[in-house]
Amino acid sequence: MKPRRLDKIFVLIAVLLLAGQFALQLYLANRDSQTTDEAVHLLAGYTYLTKHDFRFNPEHPILVKALAATPLLFMDVKLPSDFDQLWDKSSDFFYDSWRENRLLGENFLYQSGNDPQKILFWGRFPVVVLTFLLGLSILLASRKLFSAAGALITVSLYVFNPIVLAHGHLITTDIAVALGYFLATLAAFSFFKKQSWQSFVLLTLGVSFALLIKFTAIILIPAIIVLFIYSCLSGILKKGERLKIFGLLVAVALSSWLLVWACYGFETSKIPKVDSISQTMIDRNSQTTKTEVSKSQQSKFDKIVSSTSVAMVPRDYFKGLFMVITHVENGHDSYLLGQLSKKGWWYYFPVVFVAKNPIPTVILLAISVYCVFVFKRKRVLNLFLLISAMSFLLVAMTSKANLGVRHIMPVIPLLIILTANLVDVKSRQIRVFVIILIAWLVFDVVSTFPYYLSYFNQIFGGRDSGYKIASDSNLDWGRDLKDVATYIRSHEMSPLYVEYGWDGPSSLQYYGINHEDGSMVNKNTIGYLVIGGSAVDSEEFSWLNSLAIYDKITPSVFVYKLNGTFNE
Repeated sequence: MKPRRLDKIFVLIAVLLLAGQFALQLYLANRDSQTTDEAVHLLAGYTYLTKHDFRFNPEHPILVKALAATPLLFMDVKLPSDFDQLWDKSSDFFYDSWRENRLLGENFLYQSGNDPQKILFWGRFPVVVLTFLLGLSILLASRKLFSAAGALITVSLYVFNPIVLAHGHLITTDIAVALGYFLATLAAFSFFKKQSWQSFVLLTLGVSFALLIKFTAIILIPAIIVLFIYSCLSGILKKGERLKIFGLLVAVALSSWLLVWACYGFETSKIPKVDSISQTMIDRNSQTTKTEVSKSQQSKFDKIVSSTSVAMVPRDYFKGLFMVITHVENGHDSYLLGQLSKKGWWYYFPVVFVAKNPIPTVILLAISVYCVFVFKRKRVLNLFLLISAMSFLLVAMTSKANLGVRHIMPVIPLLIILTANLVDVKSRQIRVFVIILIAWLVFDVVSTFPYYLSYFNQIFGGRDSGYKIASDSNLDWGRDLKDVATYIRSHEMSPLYVEYGWDGPSSLQYYGINHEDGSMVNKNTIGYLVIGGSAVDSEEFSWLNSLAIYDKITPSVFVYKLNGTFNE
């Protein structure tokens, strides 16, 4: 068969795979119950569009939330009865209104006369589109930079990636920031290699898009600096061009920030003087009052305010960024490999990355990284992509808030695209090996359907042992309520206790789950306990590890039969 015709077939297969993934994401968008952050993001986005005010959920920038809420503008949705009260309470700049935001989100879905199923599906639809666009970007970039056969490999790894499948239909910022970071990296390479106004515009749009999606996209700033240095050392940039390009990078930064500022309505409200700052803004788990704040935290806030006062930073953007920085510094309760910690582990993200990716994917990525250093072909490009991925990963590894592999989502497309190099290896055995691994990958991921969120590979015990490895958005996160409700209706369990509070009691009531409060269960309780894997991993329920699991509703929701005779 002629090479050109074969290339067309490879691209056609890749497009069909992306179309299949799009259809699957739509199915999952309709199937999965709400994960814990989605209602918050959706209602926040709706207020941005209707009230032109950004006080709700400031810990994330506005773009994904506004996109997700756009379909709601064409529906007859009702706001919660307590909206005005909680809206006013959220206006205090020095108050972290996350509790009010979460309550409003839950009430919006389940207690306001709205149709949660319909609202969630259409709120998720824009994210499904972004997931498709990321896959299409991987296809086009692989085809242009490598080959059609290489593009088919990269698209296969993307389409059959359980992390992408788990998050590609949820109203969160993770897929979108991966798209922004990926496009910004490619635009930076094009900009450094061939300076043109098109590449300047693309880089500006990529950076501003990422900054409007998630605050961790600020990692792009040091990443692009590192990539600039690498471009100077590798010869991508000639000596006479370096000063000019550095000046243009400054222009990119200014232009990107201008776009961010424009999306916040060119807000010029002055950030209030720091007389005191709410401790809950710094430590989400704290119940302390505004006056119980360390001088060092106030001093830090003052310094940041003064250093950014000339940058025309929208006050809500600044507040969210400060919240994320302090959250990352102070940590969050997390679980890894049988350990509990609030300060996290430097190796958390490498471990969950390996654990949550299928074994064939891990092998192919490892071989691809090895080939970057062994083979000279396209080494400059490959190192550029690898450096961008590692820049994000290394910065993320400094975070003390270890809540899920989704927080390093930008690393995945950049590593996946490196596998396009494997078709250039002049070894029939290697190519056959690649085909075998992809076949293994397809079988593994298809057999996991539809529980992609709780996926762990076989090295770590598979999905049935995932709760022993990591929790939170790696495991359950609220998506299993429909399965829980179906199971309870078909099984006689009395008395029944349920500990699955990701979305509050109103979500359980909506699905008709009649139960006793699972948080009241102790070692002397008699009855049945339905509990999510993340709760099992908590210190409060650590005593359950001494009991056998009576049944599993899903890979991340368990049933325990309690007889009140627990022995230490």
